[in-house]
Amino acid sequence: MIIGGCVSIRGGRVIGWLPIVKESKEYSGKPQFANFKNAVGHESFKKLLQMIEKESQTGCWVNCWDGIACHFFPVVLILSADYEEQAVMALICGIKSNFPCPICLIPRDQILEFPAHCELQTSKNVLKVLQEAHLQDTTEKKEQILIQQGLCDIDSAFPVVKM
Repeated sequence: MIIGGCVSIRGGRVIGWLPIVKESKEYSGKPQFANFKNAVGHESFKKLLQMIEKESQTGCWVNCWDGIACHFFPVVLILSADYEEQAVMALICGIKSNFPCPICLIPRDQILEFPAHCELQTSKNVLKVLQEAHLQDTTEKKEQILIQQGLCDIDSAFPVVKM
């Protein structure tokens, strides 16, 4: 687990609390192991988000330094990540998937001609596709929907808190 902090001029902190799953040569590069690593990341992040789940919905009262009680709603404003970490967070299957961008739904074969407008890869869109896939009566149909959208079948951590 990485636990490190960097203090900025204004007092902000950057902390990494998610576990790093070590790869062995036996499992490296296999889709099942990649899905396992993604699931570990989401389950770990979900545990962190569950600590603010209730307060993100209802808020919490805090006595500030000036003695005035303020009503706060904790939110996750920024997630800083490299491409691999973004792919995990967005539930996409990486650069070889049909839609490799964690931001938008640009098809892999059109990425070099990047269009002026592309539909965004939102959590609502991803959850809708996952729900559709889970309603299928066979694993093959479910996998086909996920592959078509370039998504991994992982239980996302993000619906835990209000975004």
